[in-house]
Amino acid sequence: MSLPSPPKPWGRVPVLLVLLALLAALTPAGFFVDMSLARWAFAKGLPGDLKHVVQFAETFAHGSGVFLILLAATALDHRSWRVLPRLVLGAYGAGLVADVLKIVLARRRPNVSDVMNTEVWDSFLGFFAWRNAATWQEALSRDIQSFPSGHAATAAGLACALSRLYPRATWFFVALTALACFQRIAYQAHYLSDVLAGAAVGVFFNMLLELPRVRQWLAGFEQTANPT
Repeated sequence: MSLPSPPKPWGRVPVLLVLLALLAALTPAGFFVDMSLARWAFAKGLPGDLKHVVQFAETFAHGSGVFLILLAATALDHRSWRVLPRLVLGAYGAGLVADVLKIVLARRRPNVSDVMNTEVWDSFLGFFAWRNAATWQEALSRDIQSFPSGHAATAAGLACALSRLYPRATWFFVALTALACFQRIAYQAHYLSDVLAGAAVGVFFNMLLELPRVRQWLAGFEQTANPT
């Protein structure tokens, strides 16, 4: 069994760039359907069995679920722990960036808003709204950290990292990301524009992992293990 050939310089960047441009363009378009989807999730939602399936999809976007996926990768891949740097950076790094952006632009989540009687722009509280908070608990409240979605950023980042290691399953990872993003909408945790922006963050962060020195460092880890 031969080791994979070294990645071509910037080989994935054009694909990621196109995906990033698409997500960035769809995010503002999502504002026009945010409230419609939020009202549907509030008034109707998903039927029983489908609701359970969609709920499980959060595993691909949640910190603890990602951790289990990382354990599975180290157990099944002949490179063992050497696949961890890319997966940890790709998933958790993207989620961390999204969490920082939440603090910049405050937005109420749909599950704490009167979505039936408000418009989309009413959900935004402005930049650095935490400065007007009376307490730190209020300033850091998750209720006003809707944009962008950290779950979506984590899922998209994980999908990008996994597809780098296991390209044959790329569409499977994309499908899991889309399902995880839909779960955030169906469970009223986020608006459509939140998850689109979060996914864009995940793709952008993984583009940074394609910078020459970072790419070479990660490839060095992944290509020095002997297959068993």
